[in-house]
Amino acid sequence: FPVTICRMLQEECAELVVAINHLLRGRSDGVKVLEEAADVMIVLDQVISQLEKQYPGVFTYYFERKCERLEERVKETEKGGSNG
Repeated sequence: FPVTICRMLQEECAELVVAINHLLRGRSDGVKVLEEAADVMIVLDQVISQLEKQYPGVFTYYFERKCERLEERVKETEKGGSNG
């Protein structure tokens, strides 16, 4: 697997973390977070595409399961919120 694209993803993720920290500290607005998130998503898509060649369907499998779990949690939260 190409090391270069993995290094790029690490760098982009680090830049996103910095942007989030600056936002939380009031040193920046959300625009920088969105910019860095876009960079992460672009490079992450490339990494996923490369890994899917070796592990077809694995990303989709996990992505769908995790989305289902999130949806269940949201529903449980909404039920709890309406009763409380």
